[in-house]
Amino acid sequence: MAAIIAVIVHEFANPLNIACQANRFTKIMISSGDLDSAVENIDVAVQKLDILNGFLKEVQEIYRGDEISKKEVSVSNVFRFVEASFSQTSEFLVFEKSKEHVDSSFFSLLIILNNLVKNAFDHNPGSKVNVSFSDGVFHVKDDGSGMNDEQISKIFGDYSTKEGGGLGLQIVSFFVERLGAKIEVSSVVGVGTSFRVILN
Repeated sequence: MAAIIAVIVHEFANPLNIACQANRFTKIMISSGDLDSAVENIDVAVQKLDILNGFLKEVQEIYRGDEISKKEVSVSNVFRFVEASFSQTSEFLVFEKSKEHVDSSFFSLLIILNNLVKNAFDHNPGSKVNVSFSDGVFHVKDDGSGMNDEQISKIFGDYSTKEGGGLGLQIVSFFVERLGAKIEVSSVVGVGTSFRVILN
């Protein structure tokens, strides 16, 4: 549980840093008289603080042992927030547009997809990662080095194909189970890896 909470806290870092940066820029814009830009920065800060608030509620539910809170979630909105987390690698990240909605937890989906995309980039620098959703299934595919059967059998446990990593997929497994969903992986060495998160 401590490891789970530690990684969730790590998830706070990106939106919190962006909110703080937006606040600093807002002060600069106001002092220079650029009120339109100041308003835009305030909107960014509020948006990121809303994400933090959602993460905190998720942590409280986990700590109390509560069942996960689900509501209608826009798939495109989840994709938008995941994409924003990987702005520096956006040229290698492709999201297939979706107008669908799912009955789920926005923040759990965000943690799952963030970690799957991060895992793909960590283990396959420079590879292309494609994220899509269809028929109740999220797909995260990369064209990286792939894994053999032995590696696949260990990825959700205390194991990593890269020294110093591996916790991200344990987090994915935890939140997939918490959602009552399933995760499948297929991989071909030298071709790439595909994760499927199947919602019930």
